Amino acid sequence: MAAKQPDLACRITEVMLESLENEIAHLPVSSLHWYEQPVSSNEIASNLLLLNYKWPDRLARLRTANEIALLLDNEPRFRKLYLEYLGKQNYEIEITDLLSVLFLAKNKIFSDEELRNAIKHPSILSDAILSRLGHENDSQREALDYHSTLTIDDYSASERFEKAKDGMAPIYFNIIEDLGNRLDYPLSQHLSAEWDIISTRQDFLYFNPYGFCGDRFYRQDRISCSFSTQTESVVLSAFLRTLSFVHSNLNES
Repeated sequence: MAAKQPDLACRITEVMLESLENEIAHLPVSSLHWYEQPVSSNEIASNLLLLNYKWPDRLARLRTANEIALLLDNEPRFRKLYLEYLGKQNYEIEITDLLSVLFLAKNKIFSDEELRNAIKHPSILSDAILSRLGHENDSQREALDYHSTLTIDDYSASERFEKAKDGMAPIYFNIIEDLGNRLDYPLSQHLSAEWDIISTRQDFLYFNPYGFCGDRFYRQDRISCSFSTQTESVVLSAFLRTLSFVHSNLNES
């Protein structure tokens, strides 16, 4: 770039990235962050803004949400990008997080059809958000879309789920356990089964709290803290699906 040869700089960068991809292809790492197709220059800032909404910092997310709502109100081109990004979310809790931004917009931006077509994995919470936003209920969608059809005979112990619980706030598991005791049903096992099913939607990395703060805690110490990670998204999505199962099958409102 200093020699004013931008085309050559782009080719060198592509070779460097391709070399890096080949070197780490055998490692169990998550998908690369760059896109197959280049993002147009006038959409770079908008894409970064949407990605910034997943940062594990509440203040940053609040500020990002306000900026997204402002763009939705004032930039028609951004609305298409928002819908495309919404359609790429693979977990119920990520979808509800992004839908909640619409509460900050001054106008009703999208039609019922636009939002529902963009939601790949609906939930009882996404339905509630759409209802509060003034959208009609989807009477054609079946409740089975919100949870699995597993029964007690299908449940089994899941070491992967127990590993996913590391670093998660125990309140979610306590709620499910208490509700299961009240209904005399192994809901904790159903939560684990739901997690096993939806965890296959895409690859993700587990959060290791001991690696994050190993200089403060020993392995035998129980760490109960909540970090906003993709692992948390899968657990909370399984939590939503379990609540939907309770509502549909155990006569609990």
